[in-house]
Amino acid sequence: MPQKEENLLQNDDLTAENLKNSGNEYFSLDKFSESVDCYSQALALKPDNKLRLTLLKNRAMARLKLEDFEGAESDCDEALKLSPNDAKALYRRALAREKLDKIGSAFTDAKEALRLLHNDRSLTELCARLVKANSERLKQTESTESKAKEMMKLAFENGGKEGEMQIKALNNLLVLCRDSADGANRVWNNREIVTQLLSIITNVEKNSDNEALAAVRVLSELTGKSRERAIQTMELLGGPQILTRLIAARKPLVFVEAASTVIQHVFNGFAAMDRSKEIKPCAETVEKNKLPILRIILELEEMLTDPKFDIFVRECVIDLLMKNLMHMDGGLPRGWSWRFIEGRGLYKMLHLATQIPELCDYPVSVETRQHVAIFLTRLYDDMVFDQRRALYSEVVKNVFDGLLIDIDQRISKIKLVALLITLMQGPIDVGFNLLTNDKITGIMLSMADVENVDNLQQSLAVELIVLSVSKYERATALIKHGLPVLKKLYRSEDQNVRVRALVGLCKCAASAGDDCSRQPMDDESRTKLAMACRKYLVVENANKYSVDVRRFACEGLSYLSLDAEIKEQIVCDTELLKSLVELAKNAGAL
Repeated sequence: MPQKEENLLQNDDLTAENLKNSGNEYFSLDKFSESVDCYSQALALKPDNKLRLTLLKNRAMARLKLEDFEGAESDCDEALKLSPNDAKALYRRALAREKLDKIGSAFTDAKEALRLLHNDRSLTELCARLVKANSERLKQTESTESKAKEMMKLAFENGGKEGEMQIKALNNLLVLCRDSADGANRVWNNREIVTQLLSIITNVEKNSDNEALAAVRVLSELTGKSRERAIQTMELLGGPQILTRLIAARKPLVFVEAASTVIQHVFNGFAAMDRSKEIKPCAETVEKNKLPILRIILELEEMLTDPKFDIFVRECVIDLLMKNLMHMDGGLPRGWSWRFIEGRGLYKMLHLATQIPELCDYPVSVETRQHVAIFLTRLYDDMVFDQRRALYSEVVKNVFDGLLIDIDQRISKIKLVALLITLMQGPIDVGFNLLTNDKITGIMLSMADVENVDNLQQSLAVELIVLSVSKYERATALIKHGLPVLKKLYRSEDQNVRVRALVGLCKCAASAGDDCSRQPMDDESRTKLAMACRKYLVVENANKYSVDVRRFACEGLSYLSLDAEIKEQIVCDTELLKSLVELAKNAGAL
């Protein structure tokens, strides 16, 4: 159950000193992420300078353990502003800078710390290690610089080489970026490379998709290695609009995915986060950068329902919002997902939930619904408090009621059912609250009726019936009113309608689980349904039915497998098992 908001926020034990002690305990248990959270909460309470200094140094150490070297360096910078000669802060900053390949400044810090702490073994070893690294750096610098210049010339000067030569040059720049921080700095070339890469990405007439892909991968590597570079990149590209539209510059999915990592790296830079390393956002950094973060989110919101963008781009935008908005899932601090439902974000996502490929205001696919359903579930879970969940449900109800106003129109019926299907695949409690009334049941059954010659309405209505049979009580109500409809639809000539009706019958048959006393169908009926599912799945019929039809048949069989006898039949049916394996290879996400 979600907690009351006021109870969580009013806690007399949340003093800076207590939070520091809790952080220390977590650190001793190797729970470094939790210790960072405690130190961050303590710093947010604005303690005196002495305690603030300790908290910053402790958080720096925890961030070193998490390999958040930029965060550790930043904490040490703040600590040294309070106490310029603090040996621990100097030592920890030296460790962070060593990992960031800032060998010169790391050695300066280590040498100063050793002056303050004579004969400290750890500092002596660090200084020796940095001297050795510096000498190796000097040997490599000339080679790295010459390689970078040569590749930059091939890639960009005089319009750059064409075709394979330019791709090879860009890939070599990518390798230089990956090899070392020094290589990345050489390629960064005082920020000039960003506009050069953008030119390749956006010039569709001159540069191929493969050249654009190589260019965006270089940009992704540069932004991923440095938060500072990631932040600068948005400014150099010309603002959040150009940054977010980067994913729509080319059509191939591989390009869209690569471009989305650039946007994610910019998010990481502004929030001091990194999901790949389980580094949570820093509340102070997010507060400082809240305006650019908000502008990026608003641009992504606009893209959700913009007809100019294709399916891959839209799904990628949903995933970016999901990765960054949800506090409970490692995203931005609490409150950002709340703003999403208070503004127009949730309305746009729900509008997207009403779309189907056969009748859409902008390009969507069958998989788009899955992305939206997962997003809506995570968003609902992130509401935490009763008041927030009530607001979420209110927005959903407003969209639902708006569709009911024109329910006599075909398009409104289809959108209403599409919305309910998405909710039943996502935040199911919200979906059930809307489904449990006689009016909606009547609409659903009338759309599914065999006398309705609209196959699209029939297939959607049957799919909703299948999803709504998730509790025994709901199943018995539908068996009473809807079973005759499902049986008639199973005789439909349209295989999409027929297989959905079959899934509905299978789900009704299995609705009582392993409780034999409440089984709505006898053993013979369940066996017949299993054989009907098998017919769609066996290899000999693989080319006769589409993958989607066979996926539904597989789903129907999965419900029936709750019956031990049917499960045994499946296990003993070698041909069926081979068919299921082949379907799993070809069907993608079910």
